[in-house]
Amino acid sequence: MGNIKIGEYHAPTTNIKGPAVRHTALEVVEAGKSITISMIAAGINSSDKVSLWIIPMQGRRQRIEMQEVTPYRFEAVIPEVFVTLGKLRYWIVIDQGENDCVTFPGNHPGTPWQWNYYYEEVYESEVIQGGSPIEIFNVIRDYRNTNN
Repeated sequence: MGNIKIGEYHAPTTNIKGPAVRHTALEVVEAGKSITISMIAAGINSSDKVSLWIIPMQGRRQRIEMQEVTPYRFEAVIPEVFVTLGKLRYWIVIDQGENDCVTFPGNHPGTPWQWNYYYEEVYESEVIQGGSPIEIFNVIRDYRNTNN
């Protein structure tokens, strides 16, 4: 056991295989108001394109580019025109170039609109009318989460 010399230390090799994303969808949002979606991601190269693909209740899927606002933190704003009553469903897609994409949730290869993409995972938010009451506790649904 001696002293460590300059250049002697070597960092361990990484065990991360591809990108990793941490994001939780908002449970309830208000119709007609824009929404900021944010996520934290690692394993993304500067040349990768990060996008939010939304499926509003009415209309076709829309692509919104996510911007890196701070290291590892990406954001995108969904315009109010796409935030309509019902469900707002979306995916986060990381395009690594040359037809190599990864989709979240799930870290699945490919994109949801490809014919061979069979994963059902999707981020989803309930869109309600402004001023509507929000259910805080539902006995039937939330009973298991209580100390009985």
